[in-house]
Amino acid sequence: MGTTSLDERDRMIDEYCDGLMSDSDRASMESRMAADPGLQQAVRLQRDIDASMRRAFAPPDPDAILARAVAAVPERPELVAHPWRRRMAIGFGIAAMIAGAVVSGSTVMELIRGERTPGYAATGPWRSLATVYEDTVQAGFEPQWVCKDEREFARTFWKKLGKGILLAKLRPGVQAVGISYCHSLSRTTVMILAKVDGKEVLVFVDWRSRDRTPQPAIDGLYLHRAELANLVVYELSPLAEPQLLDKVKVIEMPEEWKTE
Repeated sequence: MGTTSLDERDRMIDEYCDGLMSDSDRASMESRMAADPGLQQAVRLQRDIDASMRRAFAPPDPDAILARAVAAVPERPELVAHPWRRRMAIGFGIAAMIAGAVVSGSTVMELIRGERTPGYAATGPWRSLATVYEDTVQAGFEPQWVCKDEREFARTFWKKLGKGILLAKLRPGVQAVGISYCHSLSRTTVMILAKVDGKEVLVFVDWRSRDRTPQPAIDGLYLHRAELANLVVYELSPLAEPQLLDKVKVIEMPEEWKTE
């Protein structure tokens, strides 16, 4: 298939998982997967998402819904005397159950949309990088978690983005605080919280293909951007010069680092 952009790669993964490829394209895709563990992982994760969606939106059993609705309507005298009222009550019960199933499915969909690893969700509405910065600072600049070692740090990015990420050695006065997720470039955006000489700095990492929404002007903050392999990296802080942008490095993930 040759060299492809991330958009094209995502399209091919979708077509492969959906069984829409020709025999020759499927063979070519499987050949690439055999040589690219990251691509294999992306396909596995997409299949997990597809399976979750099928479970979430499986059509309800109409007989079961009817039986539950009938059982839920009490045998009150006014309903026995007026059968049409009982039928209406049953009808309302069926409608409520169907609506509940739709809401439940929507909730599951919200959790898995753009989310490629169970347990690592970036839920909530889209926020600009500036809004995420302001919210994070106002909330005390607390990360969702602190990685215990380099292995856990790299695996966090590998699970989410298919790339192992580490920070090069930081100078005195620069401290990596922890990691969070946010719905900004996409729902897959991983955010590194750091402090540089006491100043709060956020580093956002995501797939380059998701970098489509122009960021609004940011009063009092500086936004720096770099591309790294198929990723995009933004650094946002009150500092005029980037402090961590060139410290973000893609590594070849050791196989033993890919497991818990």
